[in-house]
Amino acid sequence: MGELTEARAELARLEKQEQQLVKDLLHIRAAVRTQRTKLEELVRQLSAPINRLPNKTLLQIIELSVPSSVKLAGVSCHWRGVILHCPSLWTAIKVAPWRHRSLLKAQVARSAELLLKVEICSWNNCKTDEGLLNDMLDVLIPSAHRWCSLIIEDVADSLFHNLLTRLNHSTYPVLTHVSIRNISFGGSQGVPLLYSGNCPRLQHLELSPYVKHTNWFQVPLSVTSLSLRLVDTEIRLIVSICHSSKSLYASPTNYYYRPL
Repeated sequence: MGELTEARAELARLEKQEQQLVKDLLHIRAAVRTQRTKLEELVRQLSAPINRLPNKTLLQIIELSVPSSVKLAGVSCHWRGVILHCPSLWTAIKVAPWRHRSLLKAQVARSAELLLKVEICSWNNCKTDEGLLNDMLDVLIPSAHRWCSLIIEDVADSLFHNLLTRLNHSTYPVLTHVSIRNISFGGSQGVPLLYSGNCPRLQHLELSPYVKHTNWFQVPLSVTSLSLRLVDTEIRLIVSICHSSKSLYASPTNYYYRPL
């Protein structure tokens, strides 16, 4: 009888232990469900991984993608905010007929007071482009004191004449690089291009249309590098206008000039 009693007692003890373990298991399972729900909620509250990049790293990525930074602004609200409030991403300004005046004005404003790289290009329709070009210049010229480089390319002759006239009314204290390409000079021959007074720091000047005469432009004394594309121009006239240049490249007759 003693052995039977002990067996029954052991069974009761194990059953009681089993009940406690089942109770503990149910409690643990409930806690697991609660914790899983909490974790899922926290994950949902996290911003997307693409938005968790440090701003410094994000800016480095975007700067490598310029001029696609405007498109990248559509990736997320965070990226858009970073792009819109980073002046260095708005310093390369293209002035072309397909650009909207309001967007140009916004870009100039977003560039804050940083130096600007200006490109004026693809103005070939004299009849329809003149008013639009003047509107664009009205927005851009007030920032002339911040221009550090200027490219003019593919502009119709009559529009180029008007453009030079407008540009010559301003000064460019930090402008160091000017490049004029694919321009057919005709009526513009009487409009001086550059003065030492309005471009006191100009160092590099490129003129790659066919320049038939040299008396229509003055090379500022600060210019140290001059590139020309010439037709029927005597070398003595070229040397006379590049007295301060340390280097001179000209075509179709190519030569390199250094002053003594």
